[in-house]
Amino acid sequence: MKIKIIIFQFIFVFSVSAIAELVHEPARDREILDIASQLRCAVCQSQSVAESNSDLANDMKAIIGEQLDEGASSAAILDYFVQRYGDYILMKPRTDGVGWLLWWFPVAIIGLVLLLVFWQIRARAAASGVPSAVDSDAHTLDGDQRQRLQQLRDRQP
Repeated sequence: MKIKIIIFQFIFVFSVSAIAELVHEPARDREILDIASQLRCAVCQSQSVAESNSDLANDMKAIIGEQLDEGASSAAILDYFVQRYGDYILMKPRTDGVGWLLWWFPVAIIGLVLLLVFWQIRARAAASGVPSAVDSDAHTLDGDQRQRLQQLRDRQP
């Protein structure tokens, strides 16, 4: 039984490495796809340039390849496309300038909603006459209730 497991592991390890060599892609192609995955295809709906097969996406990949051949950095290539198409072309919006609104607006809305819910709960509790934990002091109790409360406090260690 152990021999079968060892043979299976041996075959598995060597077959995976053989397949990995067949799928080998050049570093330049990998870099093109990395940059293209950060750009939105202008014709496709919510698809990156790397995923799209449209003519525009293929042209954009070719431009990325040309600029990499000229020695441009990935940031310079992204800036090139932002200048041509605007910030919409980026799959992940920038956090500087007006882009910070896109990141912080949802957080501000959630905080505002939580604040309104808290305020509404307090307003309803005050309107119903139910005393809150802060308002239930001993001065709202009558004489018998105060005496019973004092007895209960004395019993506790």
